[in-house]
Amino acid sequence: MKLTVPSHWLVRVVVQVLQTLLLAQVYLVLLEASGRGSVRELSQLQSCLKRQPLPSASRHNTVAFPENEKVEELLFAERELSKSYEARIKQLQQDLSVSKNDVMRIEFNMAEALAIKNSEIEALVSATDGLKKEAAISEGNMASLQFGNSIISFDQANMESMMRRRELTKTRMMQALREEQASAERRAEEEHAAHNASKMVCFHGKGSGIRTKSYRGLTTLARIRVMELRSENIHSVKIVMCIYRKLLIYCKEKMYLIKHHSCSLDQAP
Repeated sequence: MKLTVPSHWLVRVVVQVLQTLLLAQVYLVLLEASGRGSVRELSQLQSCLKRQPLPSASRHNTVAFPENEKVEELLFAERELSKSYEARIKQLQQDLSVSKNDVMRIEFNMAEALAIKNSEIEALVSATDGLKKEAAISEGNMASLQFGNSIISFDQANMESMMRRRELTKTRMMQALREEQASAERRAEEEHAAHNASKMVCFHGKGSGIRTKSYRGLTTLARIRVMELRSENIHSVKIVMCIYRKLLIYCKEKMYLIKHHSCSLDQAP
């Protein structure tokens, strides 16, 4: 490929551009070779290039083909390198966008999982609170049942003691009645003996009128005494029966109250 230079100033501009491109290419070559670069090396290269004399107009009329080919090769290599860099940058940008999308998807999945776990934890907490409330209610019901059982046992003990006292009182009263009856019978026998004795005295005494009056008086006294004893026994028996009925009514009322209280405790939730 041939280059034709139309004028002197255009040739100078082209030469300066070529020198700059050569300087950049040399610097890139040095950087790739050594793996490092510095501003000092770049300034040295620029000074070396500036010290080279620029070609004159007569020399620029015809440019050597090998130099032009070398410059074109360097330009082509630079374009290819820039294209490869651009392609690599685009690939990295695409990879970065894909990575960002993956990160966003992972964050979204983590947020959903955390929300599900939080809802499960809240459900467990609410269930635990409900179980605690039910346990407290059950403990209260158990305490009330225990209290009711203690009351029932106390009432049963009271009823048993009352029944024992009633039986003892009944036994004592029956014994007292038997003793009273025995004493009454003894007194009746004594009075009957006295009556017989007075009857005999009156019979052997003087005067039939006196004997008859004394006999009638003694008979009347004996009948009155027997009636008094019978009335006393009947009154005592009536008192005992009245007390027994009152105790029986009281026991029935207490048993009804105990049954009603136990039924209400069983029906309680």
